[in-house]
Amino acid sequence: MSTYVVVGLQYGDEGKGKITDVLSAKSDYVVRYQGGNNAGHTVHADFPYHILLDTYREEAAGNGKIGTTKRGIGPCYEDKFSRCGIRAIDLLHPEILKTKLEKNIKDKNIQFEKVFNKPTLDFDTVYNQYLEFGKTIGHRIIDSVTEINDAIAKDKTVLFEGAQALMLDVDFGTYPFVTSSSPSTGGVCSGAGVPPTSLKNLIGVTKAYCTRVGNGPFLTELDDAQGEKIRAIGHEFGATTGRPRRCGWLDLVALKHACTINGINHLVVTKLDVLSGFETIKVCTAYKDKNETQYSHHTALTEELYDLEPVYKSLDGWTEDISSATKLSDLPQNAQKYLQFMQDFLSIDLYLVSVGPDRAQNIITKELF
Repeated sequence: MSTYVVVGLQYGDEGKGKITDVLSAKSDYVVRYQGGNNAGHTVHADFPYHILLDTYREEAAGNGKIGTTKRGIGPCYEDKFSRCGIRAIDLLHPEILKTKLEKNIKDKNIQFEKVFNKPTLDFDTVYNQYLEFGKTIGHRIIDSVTEINDAIAKDKTVLFEGAQALMLDVDFGTYPFVTSSSPSTGGVCSGAGVPPTSLKNLIGVTKAYCTRVGNGPFLTELDDAQGEKIRAIGHEFGATTGRPRRCGWLDLVALKHACTINGINHLVVTKLDVLSGFETIKVCTAYKDKNETQYSHHTALTEELYDLEPVYKSLDGWTEDISSATKLSDLPQNAQKYLQFMQDFLSIDLYLVSVGPDRAQNIITKELF
């Protein structure tokens, strides 16, 4: 049985796509199990009213906004759990689609008109548009649960790819500044319809530092020249929104929290090359409150994070260009020590270190296939 799960361990944007690209070359199936582009016949369709609700709510929230991508993902998940969502398979059945869509548009139009003072949507326009979508993608809508489980039973190589990351998980992240789904390894089971016993290689991806897009607590955030330097060298701007990412030092407390919940047994560190040129590199090894009491675990109450400060361990940096390194021994001693410190703190071995943006700029420490 060859199954691999790639999950983010921070706040998203860790470079999961690059790792999926590397692993997919040897995979028979690649399954996106949650997020904006879900997999299989359980997909819920994103409608114009989802996007509009997302946008209007963010505008109305002002400084209290979550910082969503305004793609309608949250409202779409709301409909799913309210049991009024429209699934991809419904697009193939005009009468079912009509019945569900009429009710949804009626309900959403009341919100647009009465709550947000915005124009309403025309049912016929949306209905006809999504009927055409159904014709276009109909041949792609399959019984994915059976397909995936049959593949696993036949010992095919199946790669599960998650979106976002654990610290944005609706249950275990910095709620309410989270996504609407479960990007954890547990989300594979509910999102793809496979049993937990089928998941073997759990690969966690983290940057060598930390970034976050949108609002929410970020204990190691750097609002100074060092943060700007990381952003500039790492090209840290949101791929979807174009917004500058908030940058900071690596938070090992949050990282250990993510590794524990996900059951990670293979660690991937990306963008190590971005830290070349820093004389000193800090890592957060604990949190402390105003009374200097230290905490080694991540708190479940998001509001408490605003009252805590990071406790740092300072490590010596390196100046060498590491972008051409192909094995760990090619790295400067201080870079090797940095990676070893992470492994020791997390008690997880490295699988891969990314030292540049190109798909081939990786140090693979062990073979998984």
